[in-house]
Parts: sequence; C-alpha cells; structure tokens
Amino acid sequence: MSLATGEVRAHRNMATDDTCPICNAAVDTWRHALIECNMSRAVWALADDEVVEHLIMNRTDDARLWIFWLFDTMKENELATTLVTLWAIWWARRRAIHDEEFHNPISTFGFITKYLEEIEVPMKQKRAMKPDAHEARHSRLWSPLKPGWCKVSVDGGLSRDGRRGAAAAICRDERGHFLGASAVVLNGQTNSACLEAIACNEGFALAQDLNIRKIKVASDCLEVVTNFQKKAKCSYSVILREVEDRAKLFTLVEAVHEYREFVVDAHRLAKAASSLGAGRYIWLGSLPDIYNIPLNVSIE
Repeated sequence: MSLATGEVRAHRNMATDDTCPICNAAVDTWRHALIECNMSRAVWALADDEVVEHLIMNRTDDARLWIFWLFDTMKENELATTLVTLWAIWWARRRAIHDEEFHNPISTFGFITKYLEEIEVPMKQKRAMKPDAHEARHSRLWSPLKPGWCKVSVDGGLSRDGRRGAAAAICRDERGHFLGASAVVLNGQTNSACLEAIACNEGFALAQDLNIRKIKVASDCLEVVTNFQKKAKCSYSVILREVEDRAKLFTLVEAVHEYREFVVDAHRLAKAASSLGAGRYIWLGSLPDIYNIPLNVSIE
C-alpha cells in the first residue's frame, strides 16, 4: 500500500524521519496511521466493537493481504463501513498534517455515517436487481454434516486492552445440538494467526474430551487452514504440528475454512473468554456461563 505515511516518505527520501506527525510515534506505518494513531483510535472508538476487534485481529504487515482478508471475511455492509472509515481517517490526517485543520472525531464519524446513508439506496437497488453472491454464501448458520459426524467451530479473539488472547471451540452434533465448549486464555499472546492455530488445536482437544471420533473442524481463518492442509512452514508451524498429531487420534477428520457467520458462536465465546484469567476453561454438556450460546442451531 503506497500511502504517504512517514515510513514510506522516509524510505523514498522525502522526509528526514519516519515518526508520526500527529502523535509522534516512532514509526508511522500504514497500520499506525489508519488504526493505531491517537486520531484514528478516537474515530474507531465510535464504531462497532465487533468490527474494530475483527480489524485488529489480523496483525500482518502486508497491507494488500490485510485488505484481501477484509474482503474475504466481512459482510458487505461491514466492509463498506470499514473502507469508508479508513478513507475518512486518512483524509482527516492529511488535512491535519498539511492544512493544520483538525477535525473532531465526532464530526469525522458523522461524515462517515452520512456518506454510508447516501450510498445505501443505490446499493439496495443493485442488490434487488442482482442478489449478491457473497450474501448468498452466508444465508445459513449451519452446514449439514455427514451422519455420525460432529462439527467443532473454532476462533481466536483479543481482550479489549489488547494484552490477552483467547482461543475457543464449540462442538455440536450432526443435528446442531450443543455438546460442549472450551476456551484457553493466554497472557501476552496477541498474534491473530497464532491464536487461530491455537483455536484449531483446542478444537481437537475438545473433541478428545468428548470422545468424538469423526470431526469437522471449521475456522474462519483461511491462512491457518491452508497452512495446515498443505503442511506449510510458517511462524506457528510448531502449533500446527501439534494439531497434526492430535488429528491422528481420530477416525475421520476434516479441517475446513468457513465464513464468520458459520463460526460466530466460537468467535463470541473467544471474545468473552478473553476477559478471564489465563488458563483453560471447559464446559461439557452445559452451556458456558460467560456468553449466551444457543443450545441448538437451525439446519437448512
């Protein structure tokens, strides 16, 4: 991403240093400018908590991969809100830096809201003419399973202060009935990919606790699922090797990528568990008391 951040300008000899001109942070990267700077934080603080937490989960330094990940994992309305917010934050930064015109975060957020309202009508008309394929993929909350199989939905999440990570798993039988759930909370583990890999490992651990032999483990992190399937080398390879060892203990195993709507309960459980102390938590047969998970889900 070729945004004229302090890092890019210093690299191209257009500036003497790469500090942030707004908050004086040591390095003004694209992530800092759009998400982590004080000015950006003030705007994101007014946005939906789930959207913001989803944004900060992916810690990649590659802006292009991050954008592709947003398109792959977000609903159409969430994606539109996110892109408009990023654009508005960048515009407000440029006005502050070059024109010394500082905009109140509330006014910036007000502009975002108004702009989204203005484009919502043509977007609705477009959807009415041609149903969006992305939305069609997310029309169901549950994917039917093969007879005798169980599904374990897994996901990772960060605490609100960004100091702890949690990995959660929820298991249901082929009819969508709740069997058990578990979560592991780790102080200092805030890498999203590592948390997703740990969540996969936790999914297999939960299946072991429930004495299940045929399982489908579903994660919304395409990167982790792909690396597991291809046995690719990555920064969390050690975790994936442990997942492979656990998988050998089962009769039949599938590890698949599914969109957020299909694993939303695991996502919300991970978020709720991140507020707990470090350790492993397990609920066998009884619903977790830290988040309202439905006992059964509808099957199409």
